[in-house]
Order: sequence, then C-alpha cells, then structure tokens
Amino acid sequence: MLVKKIIAYLAVLTGITALVLATSKSLSEQIEDRRSYEANHDLWWGQQRGKWGDLTTMSYLDQVKKFREQKDYDFKDLSGEGNKNIDLYLYGDSYVAEMPKGTFACLDSFIFHFRYDTHEYTLDPAKRNIMIIEVSERFMRERFRTAGMISNFRINGHDDALHPLAAKRPKKPTTTSLNFTDLLFNPHINQNLEYHLFNYNFLILPRQVKAALNYKLFNRASGDVVISDNGDYLFYKMTVAQNNICSSYAQLAENETKTIVASLDTIYDYYKQAGFAEIYLSVVPNPVSILQPGPYNNLIPLVQNDSGLKMPFIDLYTLFKQSKEPASLYRAGDTQWNNKGAQAWLQLVNNILRDQSKKGQRNINSE
Repeated sequence: MLVKKIIAYLAVLTGITALVLATSKSLSEQIEDRRSYEANHDLWWGQQRGKWGDLTTMSYLDQVKKFREQKDYDFKDLSGEGNKNIDLYLYGDSYVAEMPKGTFACLDSFIFHFRYDTHEYTLDPAKRNIMIIEVSERFMRERFRTAGMISNFRINGHDDALHPLAAKRPKKPTTTSLNFTDLLFNPHINQNLEYHLFNYNFLILPRQVKAALNYKLFNRASGDVVISDNGDYLFYKMTVAQNNICSSYAQLAENETKTIVASLDTIYDYYKQAGFAEIYLSVVPNPVSILQPGPYNNLIPLVQNDSGLKMPFIDLYTLFKQSKEPASLYRAGDTQWNNKGAQAWLQLVNNILRDQSKKGQRNINSE
C-alpha cells in the first residue's frame, strides 16, 4: 500500500512539474536552450535532432527521401567589393543567422542581433548606418502588434527619459516570469508538454515507427507538422491552422494591418531619430504562402502596400510569388529556405547596400 501511495504521489508531482514547465514560456525556453546545447545533444536526455530539416525532425520522418534536403548554403565572398562605408545592423532570426559578414557588399562592420537578445549599440557617425529588420511571416503579427523591438535593441548609454518616443517603448522583464498570465495563457502548452514528456533521445525509435506507420497508412505527419496537398512538402502546422496567429490562412482582425503599420512607423521614427540613415523591413514568406497559398490572408502584401507605411519594404514576397519554380526556394522538410531562396534575398539586400554606399560616398564628396 505504501509503495502504491509513493508511486501515486510521484505521478502527481511529475504531472504538476510538467504542467508548470509547459505553461511557463520562460522556463521552457531555458530548458530547451540547455537540452539543445551542442554538447548535450547526444546524451540520453538530449533532444532529438536530424540533419534533413526541422520539420522532418519534428515529425520523425527523416527516413522519407523526398523530404530529405541538406543545407546547401553557398555564400559568396563580397568583402572586396565597393566602398567600405556601411555599418549594417541586421535584426533577424534563424533565416539569416548563418550569413557571414563577407556575404554582404560594401560593409565596414556587421552587427547581427538575434531577435530575442538584448543589445546596445553605438553608431559611428562617419559611416552610413543601415538597419534591416528581418522576420519570418509566421511571427509578423505577434512581433509587430507593438513597437516592442526597441526595448532590446538600443543606443548604448541612451537615457530613455530624454527620448521623445520613450513612452512608446515597452519595458522588457529582466527576470524569469511565472506570473498568472504566463501560466494560464501560454498558447504553446500542448507543444511544450509533448516536448518535456517525450522528446528525448531514448524515446526516438518508437516515435519513428509510429510516424512511419501514420505516413504510410494514412499519409499523415506527426505532431506539429502537416503534409502539403500534393504530398511533396512538409509544413509547420501553425502556419496552416485557421485560428493561429502564425498562420497564412488565419483571418486578419479588423484594422490589424493598421496596427502593424503603426508599430512599424513607431519603430522607423525611433531608429531614424537615433541616427540610422535608413531602416528596411524584410518579411520572409511562410513556405505555405508561396507553395500552397489557398485561402491566403495576404498579410505581407497588405502591410507592404499600405499607404501609411514609412519603412521601406524589401519585397521578397513578390519575387518568390513570381518565380517559375517556387518549390526550389524552400527545403522540402524544413521551415527554412534553401540556398536559392537565400541567394534571392541576398541579391535584393546587396543591391540596396550598393545603392546606400553610393549615397554615402556622394555625401562625402559634396562636403
């Protein structure tokens, strides 16, 4: 009887612990960072990983050949091109995180800021300071509901009290959050529960067998992954859901694009006043927006074509949309683009940098 009670108490304790971890965004992120650390990957408690793409890994379909596509990035070295008069500040995500300084034209310095990190910068007045804000489409609605990015990418030593836009700068928490809202309204609770309870190296084989059966018998993917209508690609489930803010199919709320544009305008004004010569926005389309648009909500074109938008838009959406081979721009089993998609983005960006470099040189010559 005592043993049964102990087992029951342990089960309850385990359930409560898993629930707390799954509902707390901050704790889940800390644990994931620890378990995904390179040195911990191969340990029994490390998280499962694959080399063919994040979606094949998430769905345990690494064995399906048509979804297997390695990263093939081939970044050209442009470090010897043009006047070195640009300092580029790239505020982005995993799409651009692996791009080295040399792949950009006309740079003197290159500062990459991953969107979650806090960073303070000091602008060089002798250089032409350019910022590019890159974000994947699935994060666009959440990211720009406010002008929150200015809370963690800021001028070194800047006094907020003296800045005209200080009132619009949200305060970023500096401690682990376990508040009531964090615990009860985390939209990723199911995903986090699955991660904390089952995503371990010692449990990979049975999950791969189950995934293979689902795929062969029912043409379904497991977990947070769905198979495209033509069966050739994997999509992140949240990007095709009808009621997910990350989805290309989710209906936009009334005036939602106006709210996004207003936030972008606040961000633009802030960094222009801070001394940047120009700030550009680049939104990488969800793969489903290009490969299976269906009932696309037109988020990207609605924002970039809004007459009130001040921030120049790097129009990757139209370029991808008009491609004769859109399937060649994304990896079949990944949320990311492949080398061709990355090179298309780089060509647009480098043309901008070359133009900005010429403007900076003309300004010097006219002085």
